[in-house]
Amino acid sequence: MPDTELDEFAGEIIAGLTGNPAFTTPEVPIADLEAAQTAFEEAMTAMAQGGTQATATKNNARGALVALLRTEASYVQLKGNNDLPTMLSSGFLVNNTNTAQSPLDTRTSSV
Repeated sequence: MPDTELDEFAGEIIAGLTGNPAFTTPEVPIADLEAAQTAFEEAMTAMAQGGTQATATKNNARGALVALLRTEASYVQLKGNNDLPTMLSSGFLVNNTNTAQSPLDTRTSSV
């Protein structure tokens, strides 16, 4: 996911979890997510000026934000109890893990 999309995604998660009655005790406090997002945004801005140090700082901030989001995703999955509307209310996307195969319709020949 590109940096700008990650930043937007993090914002959606923060908005979705803030005051959400289904997720009252997030694994990662909202303030920590906000701080990590702000650090990432600041690092992206600094990186626009160029330089390997700025790039390394941005990459570290990105890694920290992704790690917090992954922790929060596990919390949402656990507390969401497989209830799709509840999990979606967090701002996270939900993947369908159903890999069951269904039979194809039988074709009939009209020869």
